[in-house]
Amino acid sequence: MPSDPSSPLPPAAAVTFARTLLSLSEYERCHSVLSSSSSPLASLPPAGRFLRWYSRFLAGEKRKEEEIVELSDPAERCRVANPYLPSLCAELAGAHAGDDLDHAGLYMYGVVLKERLQQQASLAGGKDGEGGGGGG
Repeated sequence: MPSDPSSPLPPAAAVTFARTLLSLSEYERCHSVLSSSSSPLASLPPAGRFLRWYSRFLAGEKRKEEEIVELSDPAERCRVANPYLPSLCAELAGAHAGDDLDHAGLYMYGVVLKERLQQQASLAGGKDGEGGGGGG
């Protein structure tokens, strides 16, 4: 490990460090380590790319849950969404269009698309959603 904390990590070390952060539920930090300019997305191994996307998704889910706890109105709670879904969707769509997704990337893209559909259905008030029963 370099003695200067601001010096960049090589991609393999960044992935190892990110795995540790993910296991500690430090999702924002995990994403930050893998998004640094020293390890651009193209230089990361497939596991690093997946960790980058997955940690960003989990950070948004954590933030969403924190917002839900603060709200008292059930209608407002249903409208809280993962704030990182739009950027994740755009990034994964670009990688998909460029045929740059492996099996884990395709899985993550599917998870993000499913969440976006659920978000759109809840914002529409369940009119176009499945059943509209509001069950979880």
